Amino acid sequence: MATLENRSRFRVTVRNREDLTREFPFNAPARVASHMAELRAQGFKPAVTQLEDTILVRVRQKGRAPQTFTLPSVETAEKLIRKIEEERGRGLYVDYARSHKVTVAQLMVRYLKEKVPKLKSADMLTYKLEAMLMDSGPHGKALVEEFKDWQKAHGRRVHPGSFQMRTTYGSLEWLHKPLPEVTTDDLNDFIEERLQDSEPATVDREVDIFSALFTFILDVWKYRKRLPNPSFQ
Repeated sequence: MATLENRSRFRVTVRNREDLTREFPFNAPARVASHMAELRAQGFKPAVTQLEDTILVRVRQKGRAPQTFTLPSVETAEKLIRKIEEERGRGLYVDYARSHKVTVAQLMVRYLKEKVPKLKSADMLTYKLEAMLMDSGPHGKALVEEFKDWQKAHGRRVHPGSFQMRTTYGSLEWLHKPLPEVTTDDLNDFIEERLQDSEPATVDREVDIFSALFTFILDVWKYRKRLPNPSFQ
């Protein structure tokens, strides 16, 4: 059985007065009511709506631990529920709650630790992946620093990480999305932006890197489902 609960913010607005717009947590209806009463006392006619950008999904199945996770829209949540129901009809069980706690960037670091050192192009690939993480935002930079600390602790050679003389990667914020929320549009945006200042052959090689990365992620996922207590870590 799967249920949805809207945990998005409440938004109070007044027509033609954007400066009076305020938002409140989903669990603060009393504050919403109080604020609206204050506006009415000032002669305004406020309206309240609840957004739909934080949808809590609860999945219960007999003999299995309940799964709880959030999704960015009702449409996305309903699609996933239909997928879960279809998988159950075939006797499958996938722990979506756990997968929503891991990002592509985190799996990229795992790829750097486990797979990349075994490849002939390890140095180049390490440079590329670290640069992508660095350009994905502060979380990516923190992951790179953690990865370098891990390399030192395990006696691995640390790449010097001189990223200044290169073209900065753009459209990589999606690396920090939970894995199930990544879409083809995310990768397409990256490709289109790269084509504006890089040769097609260069972009093709970078797409190949992502292809290999996602193949690794799928292998991790398949292996993980065979474990009694699966974990991405």
